Amino acid sequence: MERELDEKMASIMGKQGVVGAIAVDKKGLTLSASGVARPEMSGIISSIADQARKLEPTSTVNPVVRLESDQGYCLIQKKGEFTLGVFKNNS
Repeated sequence: MERELDEKMASIMGKQGVVGAIAVDKKGLTLSASGVARPEMSGIISSIADQARKLEPTSTVNPVVRLESDQGYCLIQKKGEFTLGVFKNNS
């Protein structure tokens, strides 16, 4: 599983504009962090995804949260047992 996760993270990091990525387990613990994403962000990323899910509890699809700043944005989504955060620059 670790090798598959490493391959997925490398693929995400190879996308245009991506400057960081973090994968978090259902307990909010970091599974992998690359680029500008730091392991200490894992609890916040997980919590944001959980709170967003509460906005539409009957939906069959987990929402994607987009947090914007002057430097770029972060996309957060819970996928099954994992939560993924992808950081992109504005260009």
